[in-house]
Amino acid sequence: MATKAHQVRAFTTGLISYAYIGSQATALTGETSEGTMPLRHDMRHGAGLLSTPLGILLLGAAGINVDPLAVLGPTQIDVSILDDGAGVARVAISNRVLRTGRSQMFTEGTITDAADRSRVLAFGTTSWAVAGPQRPDFEYNDPGPGVPETDDMPTLFEAFGGRSRDDGNFEIPGLSDAVGSGMLHQGPAQLLVEWAAVHAAERAAGTDALRLEQFATTLVSPGREGPFVTAAEVVAHQDGLVAVRSQLTDEGSGRVIAYGFARYRIAD
Repeated sequence: MATKAHQVRAFTTGLISYAYIGSQATALTGETSEGTMPLRHDMRHGAGLLSTPLGILLLGAAGINVDPLAVLGPTQIDVSILDDGAGVARVAISNRVLRTGRSQMFTEGTITDAADRSRVLAFGTTSWAVAGPQRPDFEYNDPGPGVPETDDMPTLFEAFGGRSRDDGNFEIPGLSDAVGSGMLHQGPAQLLVEWAAVHAAERAAGTDALRLEQFATTLVSPGREGPFVTAAEVVAHQDGLVAVRSQLTDEGSGRVIAYGFARYRIAD
């Protein structure tokens, strides 16, 4: 029988983030785009949705507009989740560029039920740092429709190569073609800080019946060595809410490379 890791690699080669979740986008104008993504059961957690797939979708839809302009790195991904996504099989995104500058760019996107565009599931904003000029032959590569949904598919954490540590934290052991060969890609970085946050929140609340309402990821430094290790602390647990701060450290370099902040509501 194939392992879960083998199941993942059977459908994706190279960088896993966009290809695995099936984030696809089309530019409408130089400043607007639309995209879609399946909403599989591995993109849900507890009583709601995971932020990471939505964050990857935001960056993918924005990237089709801004990547041709410059070599960029996302620095902030902020996702507000307004709906638990119950019954939704596919989401759609309408994205627009707010501003392009010499050193920074800013984008936003509205995520809806693809079958009912009046049902808004989430709203997100992204900030980008400009690293240099884009190469003249840059072309957008469609990542494909994503992996098919199956009952026994791995969690996103497993699919992205994550593993639990004896100290209760989580890690990705190192760089690879799947998570980034030169530096850790933003997709795995988002997932690690979110995975640490949701498990800290569940321990504090004593239940996994939590609905994510907001998640912010701040990327502050490239991760080039590994292992990439999480930590998390509960900031508040009151009035039916749990707030968690998390971080991701490149243990090889000793640098913190990402921070996360999550707000969960305990489901009735």
